Amino acid sequence: MRKLHLNNPQNLTIEDLNKIKRETPYKLRCRVQAVILVMKGRQAKQIAEYLDISEQTIRKYVAYFNEGGVKKLLHVSKKPGRPPRLTNEQKEEVKEVLKQSPSEVGFSTHTTWNCKTLAAYIYDTYGVKYTSDGVWRMLLKMDFRYNRPTYVLAKADPEKQKAFQDELEELKKNLTECEILLYVDASHIRDYQGLQRAWFPKGEQKKIKTYGHHAKVTLYGALNYYTGKVFCVNYDKIDAEKFKDFLKKLVSHFLKDDISKIYIVLDNARVHHAKLLKDFLDEHKDHLFLKFIQPYSPNLNCIEELWKWLKNTAIYNRFHKNASEIQKSVDSFLEEIKCCSEDVKKRLCV
Repeated sequence: MRKLHLNNPQNLTIEDLNKIKRETPYKLRCRVQAVILVMKGRQAKQIAEYLDISEQTIRKYVAYFNEGGVKKLLHVSKKPGRPPRLTNEQKEEVKEVLKQSPSEVGFSTHTTWNCKTLAAYIYDTYGVKYTSDGVWRMLLKMDFRYNRPTYVLAKADPEKQKAFQDELEELKKNLTECEILLYVDASHIRDYQGLQRAWFPKGEQKKIKTYGHHAKVTLYGALNYYTGKVFCVNYDKIDAEKFKDFLKKLVSHFLKDDISKIYIVLDNARVHHAKLLKDFLDEHKDHLFLKFIQPYSPNLNCIEELWKWLKNTAIYNRFHKNASEIQKSVDSFLEEIKCCSEDVKKRLCV
């Protein structure tokens, strides 16, 4: 067997090569290790068995090293691979098409693109065949991701929202110690809206029991913008009478010796404009002021985030036999945040 011979054009020592090996990508380290073992006087057969590669490969590594040192030894030429099926120009056209639905471009009655539909469109338009997996990989390379759309309220007026926000900021700046700002809203806490993603062992899915009928708890709530404290009252339904009752409770709870004015931010629900409120509001016109949010702007009401927090924490992924159990979960959450109003303020009142 012909003995392996090293020219070592760079006069590298075993220590030098060990340092280079540590800094070399894992897949190429065996090349450096092969040269180190040759330096130590090992035979090609021994090195091949140790590194689990062929003797021919060992001799090839040595030849690379003799020819151009470490640079030649570690050089990896990139394989050209198969050319892309669609040209860059065609891919740009596909990107534009994906901004519309299949029905909008006159391809099918579908409202959403999936890989199968897009593969059919590409074949129909460019005469290029793709599998569904091929389309998936192509879209990933084009920096597309498969995810859910989200809702946005189509009728929201950005200019009116901005004007309301500016008005509210001015109010916040000018509030005195005798005035408070409350965000008010009603919410139905239902058990059937209670599933959300969570971590489970692979192949397993948590089962949440249900009776097939759905219970709910209805709340009116008020969030004190400056203290983070929450005031809630349960009702069997939401109507003008219940809202009037809630306003009475707010006045009784907050309008004390040191508080002379209450500003309430709330949405434009019909019950909030009911005629039966007029006498009560006239009676308290000097210390109760309603600030109505612009239509279709729930994002401007801080307490909306409280309901989302409550549902995520106390309702989702749980089995509630009846409304009483839902109420216990709600009460437990409200009791918990009562002890950390500063955290509530930081989370919601920003």
